[in-house]
Amino acid sequence: MRVVALISGGKDSCFNMMHCVYQGHEIVALANLQPEEKDEMDSYMYQTVGHDVIDAYSEALGLPLYRRVIRGRSVNVQEDYQVVAEDEVEDLFQLLKKIKEEIDFEGVSSGAILSNYQRVRVEHVCNRLELKSLAYLWQRNQDELLDEMIAAEVTAILIKVASLGLKPCHLGQTLHEMRQSLHRMKKECFLNVCGEGGEYETLVLDCPLFIKTIVIDESTVVTHEESNDVLTVAYKTFQKFHLREKLNVNSNMTLRERMKGVTIATPPLLNVHVPQLCSNDQQEKDNADVICTRTDVPKSKDCCFSFRSNKTVGWVSGIVCPVQEDKTLEESTLQVLNTFKEKLEEHCGGQDENNPINCLVHLFVRNMDDFARINNVYKRFFKAKPPARVCVKVELPPNEHFRMDTHLVNQSQRQVHYVQGISYWAPANIGPYSQAVKCTIGRLKKVFFSGSIPLQPASMQLLTDDFPREAMLSLKHVHEVAEVFANERHSNVHYGSITCYVTQYKFMKMAQNIFEHHQDFFPAENYEVGVVCVPRLPRNARIEWHVNMVIPLQQDEDCSEDEDGQDETEDVVNDVSRYFKNSRVFSLDNPCGVLREVPPSKDAPFCRLFVAIGDTASRDQEVKEATNMIYEQLKPKTIVSIVPVTYVMDGALMMLSFDFHS
Repeated sequence: MRVVALISGGKDSCFNMMHCVYQGHEIVALANLQPEEKDEMDSYMYQTVGHDVIDAYSEALGLPLYRRVIRGRSVNVQEDYQVVAEDEVEDLFQLLKKIKEEIDFEGVSSGAILSNYQRVRVEHVCNRLELKSLAYLWQRNQDELLDEMIAAEVTAILIKVASLGLKPCHLGQTLHEMRQSLHRMKKECFLNVCGEGGEYETLVLDCPLFIKTIVIDESTVVTHEESNDVLTVAYKTFQKFHLREKLNVNSNMTLRERMKGVTIATPPLLNVHVPQLCSNDQQEKDNADVICTRTDVPKSKDCCFSFRSNKTVGWVSGIVCPVQEDKTLEESTLQVLNTFKEKLEEHCGGQDENNPINCLVHLFVRNMDDFARINNVYKRFFKAKPPARVCVKVELPPNEHFRMDTHLVNQSQRQVHYVQGISYWAPANIGPYSQAVKCTIGRLKKVFFSGSIPLQPASMQLLTDDFPREAMLSLKHVHEVAEVFANERHSNVHYGSITCYVTQYKFMKMAQNIFEHHQDFFPAENYEVGVVCVPRLPRNARIEWHVNMVIPLQQDEDCSEDEDGQDETEDVVNDVSRYFKNSRVFSLDNPCGVLREVPPSKDAPFCRLFVAIGDTASRDQEVKEATNMIYEQLKPKTIVSIVPVTYVMDGALMMLSFDFHS
């Protein structure tokens, strides 16, 4: 990919450039935003200290440099950025737009590590210009990152200090010279060793990509007027510098050639041992795919809404896209989604950026080859803060293109995690869905994750070499998102339901064993897990994990109210705990037998039931009897969906989803 690198002169933007080159991308130009007059300006978005040396980077790297004066200011400082003409983010948009008019490039390199503020805005600009964000430092461990920069021969000096422990005497010292002091200050002063809290800023004088070294001849230390006896804020300005030729490096060498012999450490794809957990007799039992070719499935009901009395949460089911001879797939998709939108407006005021409603969409397609065409229409309806989504192929009748159901939460506090940058952390968002959606209902926090397949984050290529590794990697992706977005690492306890979709029968037991034997991710005793075999998954993956999580709120956390205006009691939390600890996958031969096994806890927030329906002409009647018994014995708010699946543990052929807590 041809890439323009956003540079501030600091270590992070420079080191991300090195990772871009290491990953095979071609840096074709540099871009920088500079203050209009001051030595340094207050900016939420850009590092401006040291800007008087930036012009030297073009010669040091042998690349064209594009610069623009920052005219805007930090106007929109909300978590989610929307265009404001006077905002400084628009200066970045105009700069990249100008560069795009002059040269061809597809990606933008930036050095964001933990700043959601910066990441969201760079991604927003990239999305508007149809560019990809490359942020290989995103969510990296700062201790490791600092040592990796030093090991990769990045010579960066401190040019601003603004933290307890750091003093003006530290200005001008290199990262290597400051390493021990920074680690000590981390313990004593809670300093971020990479300066992610604004503790310090740097200027790179040399790195393996440079063909010339920047040499500072004359500089001045400026003490900020807001300094006091406890904290001194100081920075360097540079009056004179020159460039010095480097031995064994010249402008005829490619950036890749200049980095030959340099150590670039990357996080391991998997940091746990993945054993082969499938027994020989299991493989011998069925090495062939089990494909369900039946299409005599129950007809779906018309679009049906089910809400709690205050219309806070609910489900929409029965969204079906029919095959119509006089309409293309796109036209049929547009028609059914328009109908869905109209009914959404009728029942709950519709969906717009100020009224986010859809949290989770299940999309069941008859032909996965049609998915891209369906997606092109789907994305028009879910632009800002799209819902999480899981998509699989199932054996629908020949007169249906797809079925869809969606979970609704009509609350302003609905949050989404929507990361589009390519990194080592987790796969970038490449479609009209959020990696996760979070909302608070009563004393429970619900997190809905999108389906996860084993994409390698840095390359976005599918891992296909070994099924256990594929299973672990795709589950690890969900865990990474949960740690960052759901604060799972800080939660004492969390519960949920997991559906694991695989494409071959022989993978079913392997997937279940992998989940049960690796509890660093989601505790098996707290999660209801169902393994389902379906004909095909997105990108021809062999496994896809879909996780829904429930986190009981702590006493000091804000909660929403139920329809009676009263907070849900701790009994609800206890019921949730008891339900998930006692639940398991239900897939017995008799639907009545299945139902008798389900714990009668009306407050369980999720349940997915696998019902065995025999090869008989009475399938519709059996499904009807099964659903009636669910209502009679368990009294859920709604049946969410009834979809055919290829195979489920012990032989079930139908999957019924329902939600008690709607």
